[in-house]
Amino acid sequence: KGAENSKNDIEKYNRYIDNLAIKDKKHKNQLKQIKYAEQILEIFTNEYKEKESLIKEKLNMHVNENFSQVYSGKKRIEIDDKYNAIPYNLVGDQWIINDTSPGLETVKNFAFIVGLVQCAKDKVIESDDDTVGNSGSYPLVLDAPFSQADENHIPQISKLISDNAEQIILVVMNKDWNYAKNILKDKVGAFYELEKETETCTHVKEISIND
Repeated sequence: KGAENSKNDIEKYNRYIDNLAIKDKKHKNQLKQIKYAEQILEIFTNEYKEKESLIKEKLNMHVNENFSQVYSGKKRIEIDDKYNAIPYNLVGDQWIINDTSPGLETVKNFAFIVGLVQCAKDKVIESDDDTVGNSGSYPLVLDAPFSQADENHIPQISKLISDNAEQIILVVMNKDWNYAKNILKDKVGAFYELEKETETCTHVKEISIND
C-alpha cells in the first residue's frame, strides 16, 4: 500500500508540475503579447508626435498668414503645445507676450479658426482616401462673430473667412452686417431673420436677399 501511495503522490505532483508548466507557458505568452503591444504603442506614439509636429507647424504658418492679413503691426501668433494661440509683440529686437484687447482677441481667434479650416483642406488635398473627400465641405458656423471687432476689421475678417471656408453660416446683428455685407452679400445663398415672439419663442423666417 505504501508503494501505491507513493505512485499516487508521484502522479499528483507530476500533474502539479504539468499545471505549473502550462501556467508558465501562458505567462510567457502574456509577457510576449505585452511586449508586442508596447512596441506597437511606441510606433504609434512616435508617428503621432511626428505628424502632430508637422500639423502644428503648418497651423502656425496659416494662423500667422491670416493674422497678418487682418492685423497690422509688429505682432505674431505662436501655437503652444496645448494649441493655445499666444500673441507676441516685437519690442526692440525681442518678442514679448502681448496683452490682448477684445479686438485683438477677435482677430487672433479668427486667424486660428481659419487656420484650422485651411489645415483640414490641406489634408483633403493631400489624401488619396475617398472617405475624407467631403471633409472640406463641412460648414463653418459662427455666432455673433463680429461683436468684438471694429468697423475696420470686419471687412477684412469677412474676406478671410469667405476666401477659405467653402460654406459659412453666420448669425449676425444688422449693425455688424452693415460692415460685412459689401464683402459677403454676393456670396450669400439665403437670408434668415430671427423673429422673437416671446422670451421662449422665436421664429426663423426666410427673407429676400435684397431686403
